[in-house]
Amino acid sequence: MRLFNEGSVHQLMIGKFESFSVNVYFFEEENELTLIDTALQAFTDDILQAAQQLNKPVPKILITFYVSRREAKLLNNDMTLEPGEPNTPIMGKFTTNLMAKPDFLVQNGDRIGSLKVIAVPGHTPGSTAFLDERYNVLIAGDAFQILGGLAVAGVVPSSFPIPAKRTWNKGLAVASVRKLLSVNPSLLAVGHGMMLSDPFEAMEWPLTKQHVSYEEEAAS
Repeated sequence: MRLFNEGSVHQLMIGKFESFSVNVYFFEEENELTLIDTALQAFTDDILQAAQQLNKPVPKILITFYVSRREAKLLNNDMTLEPGEPNTPIMGKFTTNLMAKPDFLVQNGDRIGSLKVIAVPGHTPGSTAFLDERYNVLIAGDAFQILGGLAVAGVVPSSFPIPAKRTWNKGLAVASVRKLLSVNPSLLAVGHGMMLSDPFEAMEWPLTKQHVSYEEEAAS
């Protein structure tokens, strides 16, 4: 377990090796923390230890999937697509026997404390990112990955292919990254890999015409 800090964001990197690790985040408000993502049940002790170390209450947990109104269907093991969604099978496994249920569901544009909700479908139909508009800090879940090479969800870096292999729709994933680029984040925090300051050029790189193989694969 390693804990890193950039301004209002504390990144908890869990895993024996950086090359195969998962991130969860504590977003710091004035008097409390918001936990963003929880990774695996096996990581509970690490998360509790980090929260104790940061020494603020954690009254809210946000998830970059499951927390959106669209994703709520998956909690009931309903894998059917919504009208207008691409006819692409939903990938990955979704836990339905949760011990806790969401207290509230969110949609694009909602605000939770200092965080704005941004819908970023692609990795899953209801994937969600969170933006601290005060400092343009972006917590983007698996919409983008840094570990194993800069990539949009669905594009497979050979050294860390897991997020890509569980991505629902590559075309929507690309569109979502373009949406995230439009906010010009000062800091990018994702589910796998270190946080990245001034990330615009790095996020744009996989989408440029100079890297046609990324663009063509993502559009397929």
